[in-house]
Amino acid sequence: MKKILQFSFTVLTIFIELMSGVMVNAMLKRRNRCIEFPINTKMGLCVIQDCEFVCKKRSKGLEGICSKYNAQGKDPKQCNCCGLWPPLS
Repeated sequence: MKKILQFSFTVLTIFIELMSGVMVNAMLKRRNRCIEFPINTKMGLCVIQDCEFVCKKRSKGLEGICSKYNAQGKDPKQCNCCGLWPPLS
């Protein structure tokens, strides 16, 4: 009886450790990254309000950031949606 109990406890411990490793691995795959989105084609520039709207429409936890400024630090040409994204397939 004692050996069966010890064996069951060992199997249960190994199972719990494997499952916790799988869960941690799945959580780590969701990481913070930025993905480019189209900008306002009429102006050819990124407008922060439009960028934020597009990103929030895509997912609640995303933040819109304009980037690719010219040499003077003006006229951003790209909208990035940054936040926790699921793993890319």
